Amino acid sequence: MAITLAKQRLMTALYDYYELAHPEEGVSSGFKYKSVPHVTLKSIASNEPAAQETLYDQPYVDHSRVRVSGPFTVEAVPAPMVKPLAEIGAKMSADASIARSGETLRQAEWRDELLRTGIRGKGGQYIMFSRVETLGGTRWLQADAETTSDKPQRAVISFGRNSLPGIKTSELGIEEARTLVPKPTIIVFAAFQFGPRSSERHR
Repeated sequence: MAITLAKQRLMTALYDYYELAHPEEGVSSGFKYKSVPHVTLKSIASNEPAAQETLYDQPYVDHSRVRVSGPFTVEAVPAPMVKPLAEIGAKMSADASIARSGETLRQAEWRDELLRTGIRGKGGQYIMFSRVETLGGTRWLQADAETTSDKPQRAVISFGRNSLPGIKTSELGIEEARTLVPKPTIIVFAAFQFGPRSSERHR
């Protein structure tokens, strides 16, 4: 999809620059305002000096500076064109795969992590992969990989979701792996944690 930038040029305008109450603190310190004596009958009768009243609508103007607005450019990214649902549906194949709807960003990050770090087994042994790719046309298995051993072996990977992978899920993954050609020699069930029954059943 090509993205173009639309530009809109605005007019230039000049505004007064007001003196700051504390220039070292910036605009947040406020402005310097004009003040006038607030004369009251009490101050006249008692001959007291009148209090100063600040005129907040009359800040002092710094005539040595001006504020400028524009000309500047506004960059906008137009919305992409939307295709009719009928056109999208006609191009989708009707099979039993849930992978056809597109891989998720999370699974892409997991594949990259497996390719980079491999899998650590018992005794400090590692299974490293030369490739970890998306596996299409399957329901319970999401990735296809190959080990870096002297005799490379095919591995398939099932990524667990937010819930714990149950025994039924792992059994379905194993059954699906048996239908693949060539058959994988390694089946990886990747999840953040496993239920005790799943761990004991497929240890």
